[in-house]
Amino acid sequence: MTDQTACGERDNRPPAVDLWKRALVSAGVLAVCLFARRVALPTVTPNPSFGQGNMATWSIMALGVLPLIQGHVLVEFAALLVPQWRPLRVGGPAGRDKLRRAALIISMLLAFFQAMVFTVALESSDVTRNYGVGFRAITVLTLLGATAVLVALAWIVDREGLGSGFSILLLAQLVPQIVGPMGSAFGDAQSGAIPYSMFFNGVLSVAALVGVTLWMFSPFCLPASEDFPHRLLISRPACGVAPITTVMGILAGVAAWARLINPTQPFGPQSSQYLPTALVMSIGAAVLFAFLFNRPDRIAKTWKSLSPNPPEGIPRLKAVMLECVLFIVVAVLVEVWAVRRIGGYAPVTVAILLATGIIFDLVREWQAKAGDPHLTPAWEIHQMYAVAPAIHLLEGEGIRAFAKGVRLRSLLQFFGPYVPVQILVPAGEAQRAHALLQARWPRADSDGHK
Repeated sequence: MTDQTACGERDNRPPAVDLWKRALVSAGVLAVCLFARRVALPTVTPNPSFGQGNMATWSIMALGVLPLIQGHVLVEFAALLVPQWRPLRVGGPAGRDKLRRAALIISMLLAFFQAMVFTVALESSDVTRNYGVGFRAITVLTLLGATAVLVALAWIVDREGLGSGFSILLLAQLVPQIVGPMGSAFGDAQSGAIPYSMFFNGVLSVAALVGVTLWMFSPFCLPASEDFPHRLLISRPACGVAPITTVMGILAGVAAWARLINPTQPFGPQSSQYLPTALVMSIGAAVLFAFLFNRPDRIAKTWKSLSPNPPEGIPRLKAVMLECVLFIVVAVLVEVWAVRRIGGYAPVTVAILLATGIIFDLVREWQAKAGDPHLTPAWEIHQMYAVAPAIHLLEGEGIRAFAKGVRLRSLLQFFGPYVPVQILVPAGEAQRAHALLQARWPRADSDGHK
């Protein structure tokens, strides 16, 4: 069957059938990834706790999607730091394709080295079936093969499924970090090992984090001066989740160092100094990352290039800065509260935030494709401040546009190059939309900055 025939048959399918087919493809890939976490490596004997918790420690998914994420982020940093490569980051889909190919190569190299290290670590444990060159080769090849299969599954979702491929792979990584602790808490509560109140505290923390994330995705804003136009046209949260991961990582390192210096007075979530320190650092990090991800000069240049005469004026970062800080403060407060109340049963905060973004994007895409099943990608965007002016440009030319994956990427910002925002338009308008965006897209300056 030729591609042309296949496309013709797809176009003739009822819209609802095609939409459900896409949803089932994504759900199937998610199920495969979750099931694979419980498939043991052929060279190990799993212990009774195999496959439980946040990591499938001795499964074929031991590496998971991590090397793929790391490879993309490393290439993004390289393109940011090397002046000759910076235009590839901001020059549109052609440049991004080159970075994407480089990221896949780097990802597979990282997977190889991580598989080697993992194999050496297995040899020092008591779960291996045998040792020697054969053991190492089989383990490394199995882990590399699993990583390659993940790339293939992501491609299948991108082509035939709902959502982006890497967002589904990431969701499969996040679900156990939420369901695992909550399931353990519920099971222990049923057995009487812990009170049910600990389980309900976990549910409450999940609900609070989901609620504050949905607020960031909603049109409801804090009251602000009318001097700040376009308050919803800068992605919220403007800082993403980077302040949480950065600050909590630093504090974890400080806590480990403090335990070595003075074991009798540990520094951690239970200590009185921890929460004020975490809040102050998180607020500072929120302001810093919001500025780095949304430089006002770059916002202005992008709007002047894509939508030079917006009736409300060019959006300003100050309009969303307070909401950004409040989002981070609430997330940190909930995390510290959960750790103090339920300890190891607390689900991972960032996992809840990102999973909420992925699910919200899937719902939005379902709704958009239910209205027009033939929406087609016309462009991809990696700078979140460029999404709104791009939509304004197309709608000003009479082209209805939808931004796919915008919520997850708002949470990841710079650290999510593997999940671009795709601008979808009706199939008949795809070429014109691509030409418009390509002609008006801001060019890199001589020093490589946009």
